[in-house]
Amino acid sequence: MELAPRTWFYTRVGIGIFDEAWWEFRTRLFAATILPSVARFCQQGARWVLVIDEDLSDSRVAALKAMVAEAGITSQVTLLPVQFHTDLFDALHVLLLEQADERRVGIVRVDDDDALAADFLSRASQHLREDASALVTMTSGWEVALAERKKRPMELRFGSLNTLYWGLPDTFRSYAAVGHHNLPIWAEKNGIPVVADSEGDRMFMYMRHKQSDSSFGGRRKAILEDPAVHDMTAEAIERFGLDPDRYTAWREFARTAPGTGSAKTWALAADIVAAARAEPEKRAEHKRRLIEATRNVLQQ
Repeated sequence: MELAPRTWFYTRVGIGIFDEAWWEFRTRLFAATILPSVARFCQQGARWVLVIDEDLSDSRVAALKAMVAEAGITSQVTLLPVQFHTDLFDALHVLLLEQADERRVGIVRVDDDDALAADFLSRASQHLREDASALVTMTSGWEVALAERKKRPMELRFGSLNTLYWGLPDTFRSYAAVGHHNLPIWAEKNGIPVVADSEGDRMFMYMRHKQSDSSFGGRRKAILEDPAVHDMTAEAIERFGLDPDRYTAWREFARTAPGTGSAKTWALAADIVAAARAEPEKRAEHKRRLIEATRNVLQQ
């Protein structure tokens, strides 16, 4: 089965964040990592939905479009604006129903700083059948201290980046609304076979950096002190599709760029998003509050 033409990737790109310093860091990172990595699949026919904030500045939208155009994948990429990040499941569901045919499709969520191996889709396709849904997770990858160019082996079951759902388009909302750690439970409840592929080469890169939504300091230390740590070689950069020049430029930029500390950017305005859901008639008012609350999310 040729999987790429029937695969949809989707990425949340800074929904609900309006800090220009954050955006400068992340767009450089996006251009160095996930953009060239997924572009290879788009050039084989895959589609990619970049879910953005409807209030994102015109200049940032234009910059994203320019990067996509430079990668040569404009026809395969959709920029999908939403008001709040909680709207993305419904918006993506509608898009899939409109643009995908009635056959099964592959769906993968990747973050704006991930990377996948060149053979990710061909490997996943070995576990798929035309007439049956499936959930495939590629458990073996690399955990990467990106600025330090170090990586160590990582085993991860049912992360977002290393899991492909193969199913009918009208089941997307049900799938996507489940936290990735709970996907096996969801699959069992819906009678969907689960495959955990741990054989062969490693399939993903899980990036750690000072703007990671995680405890970066501890993770960085663990990577650098692991006896199994490896350098990021030119061969690895090529296999996972990173842009070597932009990666080098990002590393230099990141040396003096601020970080998020222990904050999780997606949770910074969680109370405002919850209020918007509870009071739909005041969504516009709550959105104005969110914009003001996330203009400065970094540790200066």
